[in-house]
Amino acid sequence: MVHNYRALSSSKIIRLCKKILGEKKNSINLTDISIRLDPPNDRRNALDWHQDSSYFRQNKNCFDSLVLWVPLIDLNNKTGGVDIKKNSFRLGALKSKRKKVSNKSFSKQRSIDGSMLREFRSIKFDNLKKGDAIIMNMNMIHKSGDNISDKF
Repeated sequence: MVHNYRALSSSKIIRLCKKILGEKKNSINLTDISIRLDPPNDRRNALDWHQDSSYFRQNKNCFDSLVLWVPLIDLNNKTGGVDIKKNSFRLGALKSKRKKVSNKSFSKQRSIDGSMLREFRSIKFDNLKKGDAIIMNMNMIHKSGDNISDKF
């Protein structure tokens, strides 16, 4: 885990976050590192359209927070990835209904009503190389891609 923290808090990443957020270097911090591995054809942790701000409530408006999404393997149209709704962060933090999950081995879903997403163009990121990065606002609406490959 120390290696992951070091990579994610590298001076290059910190400079980029500082520039995006318009903050001083000493006000940038890294919290809530999550590593997720999706088994082939397993949707237990696949999430429908959602905002990370509904899961991580570090602040009220999330315009001073970012999500850094980094694939641990090369991605293609079979290994999945992430889909985003371009500019959807402008909606701000939305109230989302928490979907009840009976099995604790499944991720808890906080879905967003799809009817409000029609005006936003979907962008699919499923052709990234290991170590590429997507940086997005905590309010960016996105969803998991499906891993239909034979790889974790």
